[in-house]
Amino acid sequence: MAIIWFRRKSKSSDKAGIVKQQQPQQPEKIETFKLVTGMKFPEIYQELHGRVAGETSEEVKEFYKDLTDANVKKKIADTNKMFGGNRIKYDSHEIIISNGQYAIIQKNRVTSNSESIRKSTPQYYISGINDEKQYFVHQIPSWHIPMDIESVLKHINRFEEGFTERLQGDILLKFVPYANNRWYHYELGKNRLPYSREEYQVTVYVDPANRTAEPNEEFTIQLGRHTLLVKNRAKREETSTGVYVVVESDLIEIMHPEHQKTVREIPEGHFAVLANQLGRPNNMFD
Repeated sequence: MAIIWFRRKSKSSDKAGIVKQQQPQQPEKIETFKLVTGMKFPEIYQELHGRVAGETSEEVKEFYKDLTDANVKKKIADTNKMFGGNRIKYDSHEIIISNGQYAIIQKNRVTSNSESIRKSTPQYYISGINDEKQYFVHQIPSWHIPMDIESVLKHINRFEEGFTERLQGDILLKFVPYANNRWYHYELGKNRLPYSREEYQVTVYVDPANRTAEPNEEFTIQLGRHTLLVKNRAKREETSTGVYVVVESDLIEIMHPEHQKTVREIPEGHFAVLANQLGRPNNMFD
């Protein structure tokens, strides 16, 4: 694999990084990845139930939810009974790819009309083991990408945007050098005006002087269940592809009820850009 589910940088692997703080209580740690190609819903549920962390309870419920309407399932059962055996095979969840580290899970949807029963466009999730040694289940945001594990990980982690690591949970991090060591407008992406197809460029004013500007007051920004603690200057912006936070300071601290507290130093001459992984509901954070 050329890319992994960005691991948080440790002090030994990044001179500018510090990931040393208290560790909240966690369920029993998962040491062996047991999701394999061909597993169906009963086996998937048995392996994941009670072992998923880093997702909201609503996201987990949505993952387990059967997409096929109860009336359609009754029609399938009646058809099988009429013709005997399993004439129409239906599995709500099945693992289509696994490499021993990650698995892609396909959620099937069956629809029907007066004449036929057929499979509709499925949903896809990727699962693996996170930093807390628990499973994660993350919806794959687009079926337009190749459905292989490396392509999916690159897409979710905004690889093409230059993000190289996770700060915590589903928050991605990259450091950007100030251009020519002076102020300018940094482009984040595009957004769409309400009730319109017209798009506009979202930019943030950045200035090296903002890193040390007085009065150096600390403040917090809430990103889902993550609490970001910064000083000096931070700006949150939304685009059509997600939420970004630009931080101009020398330090970032972030806390979450299911993760250890994380502290990162911002290298001299740089500002930090945070973004959510692709695939979260409404482009938000967990």
